[in-house]
Amino acid sequence: MKKIRPVTKCHGGKAFLVDFIVGNFPPNYRSMTFIDGCGGGGSIILNKERSITDIYNDADPKLSAIIQELVDNPSVFINQIKQI
Repeated sequence: MKKIRPVTKCHGGKAFLVDFIVGNFPPNYRSMTFIDGCGGGGSIILNKERSITDIYNDADPKLSAIIQELVDNPSVFINQIKQI
């Protein structure tokens, strides 16, 4: 799968660690709840396979809303960005 770059650059971002982090998830993580408590630009949640429940959180509610839209409705989000 081609890596999806983070939506924003965040201090302490995990973009370069995605393969290591996701590679160390338990084999059955897709059947678990995934919580990214320090989501930042979304590098992890955007580059892993969906789990039963994926929870993204960040201190910035506007950034959280962008990531949520990207995860839930990527084609709608991309079309809206293209219109800007």
